[in-house]
Amino acid sequence: MAHSRIVQFRDEPMNDSNKSELLSADDFVDDVCFVGPIADYVSDECDSIDDFKWLIEALRSILGVDCERHFSWHCDPNETYIIFNPSFKTAYFQSQYKSFMELVSQTTIDNFSCRQHMQNLEDTVQEKFGFYVASDSFSLEPLDSFIRSIPNEESKFWLWTTIDYHY
Repeated sequence: MAHSRIVQFRDEPMNDSNKSELLSADDFVDDVCFVGPIADYVSDECDSIDDFKWLIEALRSILGVDCERHFSWHCDPNETYIIFNPSFKTAYFQSQYKSFMELVSQTTIDNFSCRQHMQNLEDTVQEKFGFYVASDSFSLEPLDSFIRSIPNEESKFWLWTTIDYHY
């Protein structure tokens, strides 16, 4: 199969007073909603800076040539963060929305009762096997769901760590 990452984003930088909230693979070993249904296993054996760059490249490929209008980032070992601009969500979901609407327009009563067609619809709404985000409330969620939850205003999130998962 393949590997992806859990990205821990917080709305504040890590410091001595909150460092105890840093996640590790051990935090997910007993998570029966993630390990089992989604992941085969989780591991701390990854490089957070490289993983952040991987996430940035994934976002850039979705948004295309004018991606800098929608988000910015800073990446170094001392401080790594991403800033989502108000236009980000609309730009990010544009292609998914178009694919979803095409599938909806092709939906008949026959394929509405077909598992594969409905799975295709679900996959256009939210990618099940890709980046996951653990945020302030430790709500582990797919990247698409996390993006839907960010406000429609400039939002800054600091990278705390990444965790590898295999699916």
